[in-house]
Amino acid sequence: MPAACSRARTTSRRPARSSPRRAPHRSPSALDLLDAAKLGDSDRLLVLGDRSPELLCAALSRGCRSAASLVAPPEHPEAADVVVAPQLRSAEAATAIAACARRAFAAGRRGGRLALALLGAGGIAAARAVAKSLETYGFTRARLRARAEGGVLLTCRFPAPANPVR
Repeated sequence: MPAACSRARTTSRRPARSSPRRAPHRSPSALDLLDAAKLGDSDRLLVLGDRSPELLCAALSRGCRSAASLVAPPEHPEAADVVVAPQLRSAEAATAIAACARRAFAAGRRGGRLALALLGAGGIAAARAVAKSLETYGFTRARLRARAEGGVLLTCRFPAPANPVR
């Protein structure tokens, strides 16, 4: 066979396949917070503090009605049904977020649920102190749960206001 007519080499390589698109990775703790708050389809979510993009994506993928995120608790928050704070390091920060949540629930006129993740070694003692102080803000059914990754998860409810008598 002449050199000009040499046979082309065939390779056994396959073309690279594109992998199917996967949902972004979410940490179990973000999903834990939303599960603890019992986030539903018709709920309006307010996330206060760090790790908010992760929680917003998880909430929207679950189909919640609306979601907003703020770094610090505002004086006049939007109406919300669920307020979540993923990384709190002090009881003072937790009570400030609880006060903000109370105003957000009152604006919504439906009551709501609050989920706080307290971090640190003194999390249990701080969570117990916060749970007691939440009663003064009108919250009920406070529950404490130790988390596998450390810290404490505090959940509670704010009752809907009674209908006014006409």
